[in-house]
Amino acid sequence: MDRISYSTVTGSKGAIAVLKVGNYLYTAGGDTLCVYDVSRADEPRLLRKLSGFGAGRQLAASNGKLYLTARNFGLWILSLDNPASPKRICRFDTIELATGIAVSGDFVFVTERIFGIEVIDCSDPFHPRHCSMIRTDEAQSACFSNGLLYAGEWGSGKLSVIDISNPYKPRIRSQHDLGGYGDGVAISGDICCAATGLNRKGLKDSTSSLHGDGHGLDVFHLSEDGEPRHLARLDFPVLNVKSNDFWSVAIAGKSAFVADMHNGVFQVDISTPEKPRCVGHIELPTVSRFDAREGGRVLISVPDCAGGVAIGNGVLYVVGEKSGLHLAKIGEADATQIRQPEPYKFLNGKRAIEAPSRFLSYELGGQVRRVSADEKNERLFVAASHAGIKILKLAGKDIQVIGEKAVKSSYDVLYRDGKLYSAEGTDGFAVYAVEGDTLRELGRFRRRSIIFQLIRLSGNGRFAVCGGRDGLLRFLDISDAGNIRMVRRHLHGGLLYGDTMPETDHNDIMPIIWPYSGITWYDFSGDKPKILYNDCKNRSAGQREGITWWNGYFLLSTAGKSFRLLNPADCGRTWTEIPDGCSGVPSANGNIIAFSNRRNGDLQVYRMTKSSAELIVDRSFSDISGTPDRVVFYHGRMIIPCGYQGLLTENAENRDWE
Repeated sequence: MDRISYSTVTGSKGAIAVLKVGNYLYTAGGDTLCVYDVSRADEPRLLRKLSGFGAGRQLAASNGKLYLTARNFGLWILSLDNPASPKRICRFDTIELATGIAVSGDFVFVTERIFGIEVIDCSDPFHPRHCSMIRTDEAQSACFSNGLLYAGEWGSGKLSVIDISNPYKPRIRSQHDLGGYGDGVAISGDICCAATGLNRKGLKDSTSSLHGDGHGLDVFHLSEDGEPRHLARLDFPVLNVKSNDFWSVAIAGKSAFVADMHNGVFQVDISTPEKPRCVGHIELPTVSRFDAREGGRVLISVPDCAGGVAIGNGVLYVVGEKSGLHLAKIGEADATQIRQPEPYKFLNGKRAIEAPSRFLSYELGGQVRRVSADEKNERLFVAASHAGIKILKLAGKDIQVIGEKAVKSSYDVLYRDGKLYSAEGTDGFAVYAVEGDTLRELGRFRRRSIIFQLIRLSGNGRFAVCGGRDGLLRFLDISDAGNIRMVRRHLHGGLLYGDTMPETDHNDIMPIIWPYSGITWYDFSGDKPKILYNDCKNRSAGQREGITWWNGYFLLSTAGKSFRLLNPADCGRTWTEIPDGCSGVPSANGNIIAFSNRRNGDLQVYRMTKSSAELIVDRSFSDISGTPDRVVFYHGRMIIPCGYQGLLTENAENRDWE
């Protein structure tokens, strides 16, 4: 295998996504999108840098539009009317972390990890429309070909084939084993290549451990109907680095180019697809970075992460996460050898909204994310994403919208003592006075490149705990709504994927789950929040679990599908285990506990004691199309924010809650 020489583009910025469109090259990483003129293929010229994108991950283009997935920031849509100067059109609030992307015409397919793949109609780029969501194992990336999506599934190590001919009713057609954790997929003619990494799938595989022997390329032959048949597996060197867990592949003619993070880029000859072989390798400059280990984060020196590749005219463009844009002169990297797909005609359809039995569904014009109740004044406040904040009156079967506040995106709302606290994405954290059916803004905290999605208030009303589904908790002093200040940040080492906070503290103490990384107990009694106890050993909860206050304990659901009652007196060092539980985010109403699971579309309701949990089947449901978030009990009746399935309420004719 030859070592391929390369050069670094002066002034370029680190990135993990790269896309060539005509004579222009786009790179993205973190907050920044860069535009290069590559009309002279081996002399890229930086034209401009655009900022404010948050966490750029993958790029795609179609019909004069540029799309950028940005994890917790969702999907950015830009106009390429002037490809040298893309203009932002809008930001779309995806259901979960927008990771990978594939496009065909005006349909955009966004991979959102354990939630699956969201289908979005962008024919009106100013008002994108959610079409459907198909749950898969853990979709990281996808490739579209002739009515099918081929998705690389991460933890399960699978290649999923999804029939997307009807964007409103996608279905999984088949799954195929990969040699490692799945991610990038590329198709050329009847050949499909899937890049893998992390651990080899098999007996010693574990998502919490690192073996580094899963890096490589799986090659498939596609039949006339698009069904894959495995031809060969090519292994790359073992790589004991975990923090960057993405890998991608591009095909030109008889060559595949695989970006394998810190392993660099491999040029693979697939002229005989049953016997792929590495013929060239690019290793990027050495950098220092922190990497995750079971004992915590450690500083390592390692070749920079090759985030992605783009094929030019006799050159290969490679982006390094820290080292910028590089190019290598490779004859096989020939864009003229890339087959352009024919336009695909999708079936017509429409999105169906159905409520589970014994529940009513109300569509509110957007993705219903959260709800907060004011029982005293008989009203509900709803965070409905791009449809804004809704104020509702609930009477029997009927819901009346009595007020609304237009905002760019509403992720979370919390009512307390005449004020509404609101997480409004990139527009920050807002405080409103509730005056009848109107909201009057009292104050706002906003910072560039920070997104606000989840909020909790301390019991004393002084602090707001804010999450953005990233790796940081931000604590705000809200004692003066007109002068909100950030008084603490906590970087724990894990990602706050979802709602891992109880509704409030108890005696100024609040435990917060850091998925797969432990539980931290925070104290709000002083002038600033402080860490009371950082329990890194209790890793029983993952990204689908949550916590609530119940009956003198903090009740935790675990990834092992049991319940734990954490003793607040010793910060959870002692607990009581209740077997035969479930995964989900809990809400309590007396001895009734409801566990909502956004990923699975489940709601499981239990009658609980301190030693047992009995499932109440008639108040539970499973596998619905929506994304049920934390339940709110309204006069004992369950109110459930359920994403694009609307706001669910227990049918008033069923009085089981009384």
